[in-house]
Amino acid sequence: AVVSTQSRGCTMLGGGNVITFDDWRYEFEGECSYVLAMDCDFASWFVYVRFSECETGRCLDTLTVIDGTTQLPVVRGWAMSDYGQKVEYREGETVRIGGISAKLKNEQLTLAMRGGVKVVYDGYSVVHVFVPKGSMTCGICGNNDGDSSNDVVQGRRRYQTEQEMANFVDSWRIRSPSHETRCVPVTEKTLRPSYTCTDDTLRREESVDCRKLYTVLDNTCFNTRQLRFLFDSCRYDACYGEEPLKGYSRACYTGRAMATLCGIDFSEWEDLLECGTKSERKEAIISRGCPGPED
Repeated sequence: AVVSTQSRGCTMLGGGNVITFDDWRYEFEGECSYVLAMDCDFASWFVYVRFSECETGRCLDTLTVIDGTTQLPVVRGWAMSDYGQKVEYREGETVRIGGISAKLKNEQLTLAMRGGVKVVYDGYSVVHVFVPKGSMTCGICGNNDGDSSNDVVQGRRRYQTEQEMANFVDSWRIRSPSHETRCVPVTEKTLRPSYTCTDDTLRREESVDCRKLYTVLDNTCFNTRQLRFLFDSCRYDACYGEEPLKGYSRACYTGRAMATLCGIDFSEWEDLLECGTKSERKEAIISRGCPGPED
C-alpha cells in the first residue's frame, strides 16, 4: 500500500499489540470487539476489530470497516461480505462496496474510505489505519493530535496502573447485544506489561527467529527503542499465540508490518526474514480463514 507522507498510521499486531497514531505503545488481551479507530468529529467512519479465543490466547478474527452507511466485514483470508453476500473479486483489481474501495495487492488488502482514510490488512493478524494529519480520532489507536503523552488518559492524567489501562481499552469495547453474544472484558490480569515465556524450547526458538528483525533495522523508519516493542511483541506471540503459518517465520509478519508503516517494498526483506514463497504464504493464510480473491 502507498501511504501519503501527510498521513499518520496506527497499527495492531497479533493478539493486541498497539502502536497508536502518535507512537504510544501498549499491549492487551481481550475476547471481544473494539473500536480500533473512528472519526471523532463527525462519526463518518469506524474501524472495528474482533478478537476471539484461539489455540493459546486471543486472536484477531474479523475486521469491520464502516463508511457512512456502508459496513464491510473482512475475515481472515481477505474474504469480504456485503450484507451477508460474499464479495467476488480478483487479486490486483479494485472493487467498490458502497463508499469503500478495496484492492488486494502483494498480500495486503487496502480499504479506502472518505477523507483519505485507509485501512491495510494482511489477511491474518496485522491491521494498519492511516488517517490525514490533524484528523481527530477516537478509539484504542488514540486521538492523532501529534502528542503521545495524551493518547491514553483520563481527564488530564495518563493512565498509570494496569487496571486503569484495562479500563481504557474496555471503554472502547462494543457493547451492542446484537454485535456480541459473549464478551470477555479486559482486566488487569489480561494486560501484558512484560514478557515472560516459561517454555524453554519456545523461548530459544522465538529469540532466534524474532532477532531477525534487527537485520533490517537500518533500512526502516524505526529507531532501536521502537523496534524493541515490535521485537517483544514478536516474542510474546511466538510463545503464547498461534502456531506460525507455513511460509511465515515469526519475524516475517512483524517485518511486513514494519515495511508497511515505513512505505518500504517488503519483497526486499523476504529472504532475510525467511518468509517462504508468496504462494505458500497465501495458502497458509487462507487455511486459517476463508478464501477471499478468486484465482
